[in-house]
Amino acid sequence: MPNEAISIEHYLCQPQRLVQAITDSSRIQQLAPSHFRLRLRPLQFMMLRFEPIAELQVWTNSNGTLQLRSLNCEIRGAERLNQSFHLELSGTLKPQRQETITELIGKADLMVQVEIPPTTTVVDI
Repeated sequence: MPNEAISIEHYLCQPQRLVQAITDSSRIQQLAPSHFRLRLRPLQFMMLRFEPIAELQVWTNSNGTLQLRSLNCEIRGAERLNQSFHLELSGTLKPQRQETITELIGKADLMVQVEIPPTTTVVDI
């Protein structure tokens, strides 16, 4: 039946569907069954325009928990920033059944590190 409900466990076993829920499908490139490259929306700051690109691994383990982790990240348009930029993402999403209700319990940890270049001092003589 076309209108038959799909179980959340079945949905979580399809990583590509979940990645497509994150952003517009035109911004996603599937590199392998559980490996994706996402072009995030470009950002503009003053005169700079840059586009974050993240590679993610998304998979479901044997107990039905969806897992996500970042593999790589770069910033196009700000190549100098890539040398001092680091991003780590890991997360889980797990269905939890209680009688006729299924809840999704999730957790995500995101760490971003950016080294700020030293300031230069101008001395007037």
